Amino acid sequence: MKNGIDIIDRLIATFEKANLGESVCHPSTGDGVIVIMKEQMTALEALKAAKYLGELMYEVFESVDTACEKCDHCAEDCDFMDKNLGFINVPTHLREHCGIPEGAKIRATLDEDNKRIILTEDGPTPDLRDAPKDIVAYAKCMGICLADLNELIKSEIPVYDWRDNHAEREEDGKDE
Repeated sequence: MKNGIDIIDRLIATFEKANLGESVCHPSTGDGVIVIMKEQMTALEALKAAKYLGELMYEVFESVDTACEKCDHCAEDCDFMDKNLGFINVPTHLREHCGIPEGAKIRATLDEDNKRIILTEDGPTPDLRDAPKDIVAYAKCMGICLADLNELIKSEIPVYDWRDNHAEREEDGKDE
């Protein structure tokens, strides 16, 4: 339970630093993220909150950018350059006929001897298909190699560590 007490102590210190006063706070959650903001904000407070959230988004995205190779257009036929990001969409009637559930990932393998493409249900390992589409589009625009990003997602290796980005500020008392 020591870790839980540490978290509570940090939350209390963070609330004090955020200068929320008697404000009612509203938590918002996402996949692996909790954001706590004042329920009501003035225009200036909202702009300052947006600035901080933008800085945090940049910091997190930069860790992905640093971990991936840059797209050097290594092949004109790169699977990740088309609008489907190289993934296969199978018509509903074919998927249902094969007993593959809706939303399941499909893997294609080539049977060169018989000149066939074999489609099978892919496993639960996360890949680029699980990432938010707008963020993948942003990564593509930023020049990140999507094939490398896909492999990084599949590896499930951590690329962001809050402590790496905040240790100095925390020691200086500027970040909680």
